[in-house]
Amino acid sequence: MPYPVGVVPDPLATEGSEMPRWEAFQLDHEVVRDQIEHGNLDYVEVASEVAETEFFRHLFSATPWENLVATFPNPRRKEEVPVWLYLSSQITLRLHAATGYGAYPYVMHCGGLKEVLGEQQVRWKEDPETGRWRLECQGYNDKNSNARCTPCDPDFLRKLARDTPTDALQHWFGRAVPQYIRDVGLWDDEGIVLADGSYLFVPDNEKYENSCVMRFDEHNHPVDREKLSEQELKRTRLRRCYRMVNLLHTNRRRDFGMYLGVRLGSGKLAEAPQLLPMITELHDAIGKNRVKLVIHDRGFIDGRTVRELKLKGIDSLFPLRKDMLDYQDAWRLAETDGRPWQVWKPPAPPPTAAPVQRPEAIRAREAKRQRTLAAKKAEEPPPVRTDRVEMKLIPQMSLWENCGIPLQVVVARKHRTDGTCKEWALAITRDTQDALEVWDLYGIRHEIEEKHRQSKCYWDLSAFRAPNYGLVVNQVVFTLLAYTLMQVFLEKNDRKDLTRATRERMCQGLLPRGDKIAAYAAHHVALLTAAQYGDWLLGASEGARRRLRGRLRALERQRCTPPELPLRDDP
Repeated sequence: MPYPVGVVPDPLATEGSEMPRWEAFQLDHEVVRDQIEHGNLDYVEVASEVAETEFFRHLFSATPWENLVATFPNPRRKEEVPVWLYLSSQITLRLHAATGYGAYPYVMHCGGLKEVLGEQQVRWKEDPETGRWRLECQGYNDKNSNARCTPCDPDFLRKLARDTPTDALQHWFGRAVPQYIRDVGLWDDEGIVLADGSYLFVPDNEKYENSCVMRFDEHNHPVDREKLSEQELKRTRLRRCYRMVNLLHTNRRRDFGMYLGVRLGSGKLAEAPQLLPMITELHDAIGKNRVKLVIHDRGFIDGRTVRELKLKGIDSLFPLRKDMLDYQDAWRLAETDGRPWQVWKPPAPPPTAAPVQRPEAIRAREAKRQRTLAAKKAEEPPPVRTDRVEMKLIPQMSLWENCGIPLQVVVARKHRTDGTCKEWALAITRDTQDALEVWDLYGIRHEIEEKHRQSKCYWDLSAFRAPNYGLVVNQVVFTLLAYTLMQVFLEKNDRKDLTRATRERMCQGLLPRGDKIAAYAAHHVALLTAAQYGDWLLGASEGARRRLRGRLRALERQRCTPPELPLRDDP
C-alpha cells in the first residue's frame, strides 16, 4: 500500500520548539520513471538499510522518548533550546565517540541527526559569491545575528551539561531509562539485574573534582600498601580515579545488555551502600514483580540489603566470603552429608569450519601446516584450563545474623588441568535445589564486566576533556544512555548479531547491505538497483537526458563542495 503524502507535527511540540516534521513520499516506480523520461528529477541518494538517521527516526517515533524528554532535570527556567534537541545532540556526540563539544559542528555535518531534523531546521545553502555550500540551521531562538552551522551552539551544550545537578541527572537515568526499556517491550520476564563497580582512571591532575589517588596492581585492582612486600610494591602504581557503580539488565542468553542505573563518585566510594537505593529506585520506577534476581560480587555483600530486597520480592545471588559462617559451615556439611557431587564440565570448543570449495593443493598445504603446529605444541607445556567443577547445594543456611534470610549455598571445587583446585561458594535467597542452575545464573554476571570493557575501551567513557565534576558525570551518563538506546534499536530491528559488538564493529555492521538508489520526483520515490537506474537514464530522450545531466551535476557540486565550518582548535 502506498504511503500517504503530508506532514505530521509532533504531539509534544510547542510554539518555537517543534520537533521535526515529517514529509512522506509515495513509493511508486511508474510515476518516478515517467518523470525521469521527461527530464524531471528532484533528488537522488544511496538509501541505507540501517543508518544513524534510522536510529534517530526510530528514537523520535517511539512514545517512551517523550518520557525521557519530559522528566529530564533541566536547570534552566527558560527553555530557549528544546530539551529533546539537547538530548539528541548529546547522544549523537556519544555515537561518534566525540568527547569534546568543539566537535559538534563536524558531527552534525557528517552524522545522521541533521537528516531527521528536516528541511525546516537544517538545509544546504550555496553562497552566491563564492559558490561554496554550507550547512545552515534555523535555530530555536532569535539571538544569533550570523548564520548558524548547528541547531544550537556547542557552548550551550557544554554549559547546560556543566550546570545540570549531578545527583538529579543520575536519578533521572535510574528512573527514566528503565521505564523506557519497559515501555518499548524489551524488559525480560526473568527480571535479571547485574550490579558491579568499576574504576575510571584520569590523568594525575588534582583539578579533577571529587577524584582521589589510590594504589593499584598490574591488573588495576586496588591494593593496601601495608600488606605488600617490597617486590609486590614495585609492581604497583598510584593512579587518580573515580568509582562507578552500575546496574545492567540482560537475559540468560545474554542477547543484550542495557544499563539501568549509575552512581559516580570518588575512587573511595563504597559499593555496598549504593546497591539498595539503586535497586529501590529501579523497583519504584518500573513497578512490582519486574526485578526478580540481582546478581553481584563480594563487594556488595550486606545483610540488610539482602533482607530488604527479599522483602520486596527480589532474590539475590552472590559469592560468599571465606570468613563468613555460612561459608565455613556449608563446607563442613558438604564433606559429611554423603550425597553425590554434581559435576559440570566446560563444553568442547566448536570445530573450525573449513571452506567448502578449496583446491587440493591448498588443502594439502593446510594439513601440513596443522601437523607442524601440533608438533610444536607437543613440545610446549599445555595451557592450564578448567577440567571440571564439582558442586553441591546445602539448603537453608541461617547463620548470617545481619541478614535473617535463609540462604541456599552452593559449594564448588574448580579442578584445573595442572592439578590445582580452587574452592568457593555461592549463595542465593531463591528456594532452589539445583546447584547447576545457580552456577549457570552466576555465569551471567561476567556480562557486565564485558560491558565495562567495551564502554571504556571503545565508547571513550573515561576520556574526559574537562576536570569539572558536572561534565564528568554528564559524559558517563550520556555515554551509557547512547549505548542503551543503541541496544534497544538493534533489538527492535532484529540485529541481535551486533548487540555484543564494539562501537566500530557495530557501525560497520549497520552500513548498507545491498544498497538501493533512491530517486525522488514529484513527491514520489523509487528504490532502484544501479542497473535499473542506469537503464532509466539511458531510456530518456535526448532533451530529457540534457536536463537530467544538468540536475545531476548540480547535486554533485552540492555534495562534493566542503561546507564552511569553524576552524577546529582542539586535537
